[in-house]
Amino acid sequence: MAGVRVRDASIGDAEAIGAIHAHYAAASHATFETSAMPAPQREAWVRSAGRGGVTIRLVAEREGSVVGWAASAPVRPKPAYHRSAEVGVYVAPGETGRGVGRALLDALVERLRAAGAHRAYAVVALPNPPSERLFEAAGFIRCGLMTEAGWKFERWWDVAWWECRL
Repeated sequence: MAGVRVRDASIGDAEAIGAIHAHYAAASHATFETSAMPAPQREAWVRSAGRGGVTIRLVAEREGSVVGWAASAPVRPKPAYHRSAEVGVYVAPGETGRGVGRALLDALVERLRAAGAHRAYAVVALPNPPSERLFEAAGFIRCGLMTEAGWKFERWWDVAWWECRL
């Protein structure tokens, strides 16, 4: 996408990543987090990206400002899951619908393939048509549903699982 550059996240991006995530934690069911992650924890999260593994942290920037981020990590902590990644994409308010999410997801999938990942999974709290369209357009297929899996904003939310064969 013109005007957007996707790159590896650095520790200097932790504050911007945290601000985007804090928005979704406070105002959306897109994450089941209910508060912002403290700065030291967010910095450790950024540093946790591993070279050659499925733990990846990316940011998209436009004109020098972070406008979104994407991340992946093993889908579960057990060793046999080391080639299966859960992915997430978050776009800054005001930047949605401008191709930022797709640029991030495409770059993340490419990096996962290069790292030897076998499958990528996304978890989408429903309803969320923009996220569902994003993952479908990137080649993910809906593969499961967990009903009333999360409690936020005084109601239950269903969660759909999406997968992509890498």
